[in-house]
Amino acid sequence: GVVLFIKGKVDLISEDKNQDVYQGTTITENSTIKTYDKSTIEIVLDKRIQIRIKENTTITLTKSENLWKIFQEQGISYHNVKSLKPKENYYVETPSAIAGVRGTFFYVNNNSDKTEIEVHKGNVIIYTKELESGYIQLKNKGSLTPNNLFLFDKKIKKIEKKVAKKSDLDVLFKEMEQNLSIIENEELWENLSKIPTTTNKKDIEKVYNKRVEKIHLVDGRILEG
Repeated sequence: GVVLFIKGKVDLISEDKNQDVYQGTTITENSTIKTYDKSTIEIVLDKRIQIRIKENTTITLTKSENLWKIFQEQGISYHNVKSLKPKENYYVETPSAIAGVRGTFFYVNNNSDKTEIEVHKGNVIIYTKELESGYIQLKNKGSLTPNNLFLFDKKIKKIEKKVAKKSDLDVLFKEMEQNLSIIENEELWENLSKIPTTTNKKDIEKVYNKRVEKIHLVDGRILEG
């Protein structure tokens, strides 16, 4: 995958190492992304799956042969799944529920009090994770259609499925679709993919065939780039 957009402080942990994150950074399999206050990151996987991760959110991406799995420990994420290959599956998992999709746009909000899943486009199958005889069992709670909301109140262990109130999902969907159009331009996508995932001056100068410039500001700060 690759980063389309980033704002604020974001950690990318891959192979137990922290990486610097900026537009064009490559996201590898089995990576963890953690955002902080007032931070947002948007990534695209295999040109078909777009994820926007909001502030104070932690997710881990894993990919096997036919399965995309997004484990969302906490926070809010938006998912725009354009298409999946035959036998391919995409799941967003929280500590208490799993959402499985084919092609859709939906969001997941998970915190200490609740897990909330709302669908704007397509269908999402919901499973809850329930403890029985010391083992976690998955319980199929049916599917959500557009403008449907699934809510699991963890404190009172109550599950609701209802029509969602007016939300900003339509605005967010159009905004993310516009961002996704970047990858439809093959030349632009190729150039974006070539942006070096490094902060080493010599590597950057070699890629762009230009020297890294240094600017001394009157307030004493020094900017390089």
